Parts: sequence; structure tokens; C-alpha cells
Amino acid sequence: MRKRRQDAEGSTIAFLDVISCGFGAIILLLMITESSAPVTLELTQQEQRPVAELQQQLFAIRGETAIVNRDLNAKREQLSSVTQRLAIMRRELSLIEARYQTSTQIADETVEEESKLAIAKQSLSEEMQRLLGQDFSRESDLVGGIPVDSE
Repeated sequence: MRKRRQDAEGSTIAFLDVISCGFGAIILLLMITESSAPVTLELTQQEQRPVAELQQQLFAIRGETAIVNRDLNAKREQLSSVTQRLAIMRRELSLIEARYQTSTQIADETVEEESKLAIAKQSLSEEMQRLLGQDFSRESDLVGGIPVDSE
């Protein structure tokens, strides 16, 4: 029975050796086939300069953005106040138009009534002349001591 255990231990050690050698070979292949060159310290320092400049530009742009946002908010407030004033003026315009229409209607009615009254007065004058006759004249032009020129 001892021989079987030794045979089993020997075969497992050989298997682990094969696996570790395979992994090592894969790592060596990856190292050889990698095409990028190693980065030196000088290049990273040169790359940091544009990064610093870009950060300064970013801060400048953020400041400008804040100013533009404030201006935008101010313009929006102005727009809302102008919109409110416009709504108020539209209401006032509609009220004025309504008043104008009613005053126009009243003026038309007044003109109609005046024309009707003028026609009635003329017919009364004709009726008075017919009743009094053509030769009728008043005896005096004074009514209550005041001279009157018309009938």
C-alpha cells in the first residue's frame, strides 16, 4: 500500500509543475508581445503641464459659466416681468375696446334718436303751420320780457 501512495504523490507534484510552467510561459508571451514602450519620468512631467493648463482653463470656464448663468437668470426674471406687464396691458386693451364698442353703440343710438327728434320737430312745425295758417304771426317777439327770435 505504501507504493500506491508514493505513486500518487509523485504524479500530483508533476501535474503542479506542468501547470506552473504553463502559467509562466503565458506570462512570458504576454511580456514579449506587449508593444508599448515603457513611459519615462520626463514624459509624465511634460504631460502634467498640459493637465495643469487644462485645469486652469476649466476653472476659467466654470467662472464664465457662473457669470452666464447669473445673466441668464436675470434675463429670465426680466422676461417674466415683461410677460406680466404684457398680460396686464392686454387686459386693459380689451377693457378699452369694450368701452369703445359700447360708446360707439351709444353714439349710434344717439344719432338715431336725434334724427327721429328732428323728423318729429319738422312734422310738428308743419302741423303748427297747417293749424295756425299761413298768415299767422305773433303779436310780439317778447316772451316774459325777453325777445325770442324762433318759434
